[in-house]
Parts: sequence; C-alpha cells; structure tokens
Amino acid sequence: MESALYSALRSVSTFFHSGSNVLISYLRSRFTEPSDLELHPSLTYFGSLGIPEAPSREVDETLRRYTPRLPKDEVVRVWLTQIIPRWRTTREQQRCLLDLGIPSLVRGRVWICAIGNEQSLNKEHYFKCLQHRTLHDSVQKSRCVDSRSDGRGEIQLDVSRTRFGKLMPDPDVMQRVLNAWCSLRPDLGYVQGMSYIGMMLLTNMGEFEAFVSLGNLLQRPYFAPFIAMDVQAMSLRWRCVCILLQREIPMLNAHFVALPFSIDSCLMNWFYTLFVKDFGINICTFVWDRFLFEGEIAIYRSCLAAFWCLREHLLSEGLQGVSTILQDPSKFVTTSNFQAAHSKFLNVDYHVLSQALHQASSSPHDTYPLVCP
Repeated sequence: MESALYSALRSVSTFFHSGSNVLISYLRSRFTEPSDLELHPSLTYFGSLGIPEAPSREVDETLRRYTPRLPKDEVVRVWLTQIIPRWRTTREQQRCLLDLGIPSLVRGRVWICAIGNEQSLNKEHYFKCLQHRTLHDSVQKSRCVDSRSDGRGEIQLDVSRTRFGKLMPDPDVMQRVLNAWCSLRPDLGYVQGMSYIGMMLLTNMGEFEAFVSLGNLLQRPYFAPFIAMDVQAMSLRWRCVCILLQREIPMLNAHFVALPFSIDSCLMNWFYTLFVKDFGINICTFVWDRFLFEGEIAIYRSCLAAFWCLREHLLSEGLQGVSTILQDPSKFVTTSNFQAAHSKFLNVDYHVLSQALHQASSSPHDTYPLVCP
C-alpha cells in the first residue's frame, strides 16, 4: 500500500513539474490512510493527463471532489512555468488547475492565452485603428455629424457609467480600446454593453492586450446574435434556459409562468456581458474563468446557479418584486453561494444542452451553432 501511494504521488508530481518534492510532501500529508487511497481513483488519473480524450463524468466528479488545495504561490508558479509556456499541449492540466481557481496574479495572462489571437492582431493594427478613429472623428466634427451616429457618443456615455462598484479602469483607456474596436470592425461597430466586456478585460490586463482580446472575443460566434440583434437566435437561447429551469428548478419556473414573468431582459444582460452588468467582480471572474475554458455551457450553468441563489427571494414575491430583484440580483447573491450553486449544475453538460436546444427549436431554421470549448 505504501509503495502504491508513493507511485501515485510521483505521477501527480510529474504533471506539475519534474524533480520537485513540494507537491509530494503536500499530498503525503493529506492522503496517508489506506481508506483515502481507495477513494482516490483521481490519483491514477493525474498520471494520464496527456491523453486528448476528456475524462468520464465519474472520473471528472471524483477529480473535482478530491483535488487537493495547493498553496497559492505554488499554483501561480505552475501556471507561469508549466502551463502558459506549453499552452496548446496542457489542456487537461488546465482543467484541473481551473478547479483550484485562477490566481489574480496570473488571471490576465491566462485569459490572453485562453482567448487566443486568431485574428493575428498586433500593435501596428492597434495604432492604425487609433489613428483612423482620430482622423474619422475630426472629419465628422468638421461636418457637424452627430457623434452618436457612429457609436462614439454611445461609447463616452457607456464608459462613464460602467464600473464594479468603486472599481473602474481609466475611462480614457476604455474609450481608446472601444474606439479601436469600432475602427477594426466598422461593419459591426459599437453595441451598447460592449463597455462591460472592455472593462472586465482592462481590469485584468493592459491596454493593448485588452484590444487584442476584445477583437478576438467579440468575433466569436457566441457574440454574433447579440451584436447583430438577431432576435430569433436570442429567443432560442432564452427558451433553452426556460427548459433547463423547468428541468432543474421546476418550482421557480412554475412561479414565473404563473405570474406571468418573462426573464428575457435579465438573460440578455447575463449572456451578452457575461454577467458583468448585474453581478460583482468576484462572481464575474468566476463566470469568465469557466466561459473561456468550458465554452457556452458555462453561461447556462451560471444562469441556473444565479436563479438557484435567488429562488427563495423570487418565490416569495409577486410580479413587481421579482422584477425588482432581477434588476439588481447582486444584492442577494454571495460569491460562495454562487460557486456552490454552480457546482450543483455540473450535470448540465453539452448533451443535456443539445437536447434542450432541440426542444426549444420551433422550426428547422430556428437554430444557432452551439459553441463548444
């Protein structure tokens, strides 16, 4: 039994960094009883993290339950020295570290890697976009054209009211990044709410990095319906959430139907801004961490988690009270409760979501591509 334990511990240590005894010592202090080892199939799973196949649900649940809490500085070191330099070949390791939580010290760099740069944007693109926007503004001003017609006025207005409580990036930097986006994709332009996405990025990374991340993130298929205001595609999402709500929290769904109350408006904020508009920074970073690694399924799970945290308040209110709560849900949801609720809905996977989308589709044309990680 002792040799089996040390063998398992060595396989775990190999995953993080070869030759280091830090993790072995840490795990040895946690798992010394034979009964613990018998409950630990995840230990042998760590040794095969190089395989491309995703783990089974049983192994994944065991991994989430038994993954030890590494010291924070050790997690930071692993991200910086083992994961980020080998980003494309450490997918499964990233999954494991995500459950430990991404430290704020490395979150920006991790997000940059997770978002990627498929558009091949560089500093030359950024400077050209800024110069083009400055020239464009001068021409518009000389022609006395309303700045709202090209989104510039909307950006200024949105930036002035976009914040996490008292936390807010430099407004001038936010305006530059959003204006550069408008120059990069003038066909899409600025849509109200993009400032929340820009703020979240600038809270975790520098100006140029935020431009690159924004330019790549907003061109993902996930955001297309919100930028184009595709009502049909958005409505399909809302119906899908209602189906999942009926499946997972039937009492709350029945309450909405009985009032009747439509959750479309709050879902629009949650989906489009990735929860930034209605929730605090800690909940938002939790949602973004999972969205960037798990894909669209993370947003559906987060919606269910939010409704689960709010259920007691919502069930006790009438139409006006429900509307008031959902206009500012952050008052009723703590970070710890949200995270616990999110883990409750891990059973809602892409198979379940695909079934819900199929059920929500009212016609063969009423579909949209499901964005997987």
